[in-house]
Amino acid sequence: MIDGRAAIAADGERSPVAAGDVVVEPGVDHRLVDIEKVPVVLVFFAPAEGTLAEA
Repeated sequence: MIDGRAAIAADGERSPVAAGDVVVEPGVDHRLVDIEKVPVVLVFFAPAEGTLAEA
């Protein structure tokens, strides 16, 4: 999270997140909740572990 303050809800749990935090949630439904300050995020997507992209 580049800026902001909220909580991340994933797999039945909630954890606070704020500027400087990194969240990794592979294969789990997740969302920002309890937003206290507008979030600014940088999101990366990658192939699933163990898969190879073929050209």
